[in-house]
Amino acid sequence: MPNAARPPAGCRFHPRCPHAIDLCSQEEPQLRPVGASEAACHLAEQTMAGWQERMAAIRAARDS
Repeated sequence: MPNAARPPAGCRFHPRCPHAIDLCSQEEPQLRPVGASEAACHLAEQTMAGWQERMAAIRAARDS
């Protein structure tokens, strides 16, 4: 568990994020619009796109 009084450099979630890249440990991501919401993640758009593709595949399998 990270120390709340001394968060890590960069994105505070990078030590435990399975998707973290080098940039995550170096630069704190800024909150920005992503889809109909907001996110502070360097990979937000890619994560959202992957999630939408998975949901479309699940719906297609369900409806076939």
